[in-house]
This record gives sequence, structure tokens and C-alpha cells, in this order.
Amino acid sequence: MNKFKYKLQSFMMGRYGIDEFYHFLLIAYTVLLLLNCFIHSASISIALWIILGYTLFRILSKNISARQKENAKYLIFKNKAIKKFKRTRERFRDKDHVYRKCPHCKATLRFPRKKGKHDAVCPKCRKNLKVRIIF
Repeated sequence: MNKFKYKLQSFMMGRYGIDEFYHFLLIAYTVLLLLNCFIHSASISIALWIILGYTLFRILSKNISARQKENAKYLIFKNKAIKKFKRTRERFRDKDHVYRKCPHCKATLRFPRKKGKHDAVCPKCRKNLKVRIIF
């Protein structure tokens, strides 16, 4: 067993290996595999083979800088998605305020939840806007 372990270690020397993007691809592969068990779609089978091939290519790649750039792009995308999800969850839990977008600069503004028409000034672009809160 130690001989096999040593050979595997020497084979992987200088290769990229496993990172966060690998874990995402593994989860995506598993979800598609389970979905394919119920649907039996050819397009899902092709996607499974593509994900498997790309994952193996990334693990065995010797171009470490390119794989690190791919992982960095994935981490940026992941962090943006997590921030957006958390922001949406906080807005959903906030029962005292209503959120609206400024029609001029698209900034998100927070208003107290009071029925009626309100005049406001966007703090970002300084434009006047009228907000109607129904409930």
C-alpha cells in the first residue's frame, strides 16, 4: 500500500490538484447525476461527461497559474452570490421597511413602512423621487 501511495504522490507532483472550484464541480456533478437517475436525459448525460472531463483536466493540469486564475474567478462569483443572498434574506426579514430602487441611478433605498405617497431625495444622485407605499 505504501508503494502505491508513493507512486501516486510522485505522479501528482507538479500538478494542480483540488481546490474550491473542484468542490463546486463535484457538487454540480452529483446533483446532475441524481437528476439524471429520474429524468434519463441525453443532454444531462453529456453535461455529466463534460463536467467529469473538465474536473479531471483541472486536477491533472500542470498549468498551475491558469487553474489558480479560474479558482479566483469562481471565488469572486461565489462571494457575490453569497452577499446577494444574505442581503435578500435581510430584506425579507425586515418588516419595518420597504426597499425601492432609484429610477435614475438604480441605488437601493430603504423607506419606513408607512402607507401613502412620500417624497424623497436619493442620497447617491440627489434627485427627487416620489414613492408610493401600498402595504
